Order: sequence, then C-alpha cells, then structure tokens
Amino acid sequence: MPYIPIQTYGSLTQFRTDRVENWPLEGNVYALPMVWQDPDYAEVLRNLKVK
Repeated sequence: MPYIPIQTYGSLTQFRTDRVENWPLEGNVYALPMVWQDPDYAEVLRNLKVK
C-alpha cells in the first residue's frame, strides 16, 4: 500500500510585540519560533530585544 499523508503537521505561534522585538516574523524568519524546536528556541532568545 502506498503511504499518502492526509494531514500536515502545523504549528502556530503567537508573539506579544509591545515590550519585546525582533521575533522571527514573516519578513525575518531566522529560526523556527516554536518553543519545542531545539536548538532554534535558543536562537530566538538570543535575538530578542527589550523595547
């Protein structure tokens, strides 16, 4: 039997940008923003800046 995936793995992430900036958003996706994605979450934390 051929394997045909009928569901994709998706993930949503929400950011609060009023106090912290430089999140990996659509124009600047430097890492995957999900907290379970290792080692990308460390890269996100390293790039965040307080406004």
